[in-house]
Amino acid sequence: MGVRNEELIMKRASGYRSNSGSPFNAPYIDMQIPGAAGALLSTVGNLHKWGRALAAGKVLKGPGMAKMWTVEKSGYAYGWVLQQ
Repeated sequence: MGVRNEELIMKRASGYRSNSGSPFNAPYIDMQIPGAAGALLSTVGNLHKWGRALAAGKVLKGPGMAKMWTVEKSGYAYGWVLQQ
């Protein structure tokens, strides 16, 4: 059995939720349930590289980039939640 998400491990990022501005540890979610919607791991450095490549048009171009930012359902736009 692997490590469960509610266990706090030094130097591992933990999920938090907010209730009226007061953060608390998020409840456990089995990462087999959300799949790629929550079970991806990365370093801050690699996320930075990904963000820069995405912004520079190296990942998606023109129509793909426009579709990524087009809200389809309930504020969700192909991987992004867009809010005012």
